[in-house]
Amino acid sequence: MNILEAAQYNANGFTVLSNQGKRYSSDMLRIKWIGAHYASMDSCGMTDEERKGEWEAVISLKSKEI
Repeated sequence: MNILEAAQYNANGFTVLSNQGKRYSSDMLRIKWIGAHYASMDSCGMTDEERKGEWEAVISLKSKEI
C-alpha cells in the first residue's frame, strides 16, 4: 500500500510499518485530515524514499495478564 492508504489505516487505529522497517502508531503520525489524494500528518522525520515506498498495516494483539 502507499502512504495515503497507510494514513487511512493509521487513522482507524492501526500501526503502520514503512519500507524502512519503522513502525508508526496513530499517536505518532497524528493524522489531521485525509483527502482523495493527500493526507496531512506529522512527518516524524520520514525520508522521501520512505514516504514513496510500500507500507504495511500491522495488527498488534495485546495480552492481559491475570
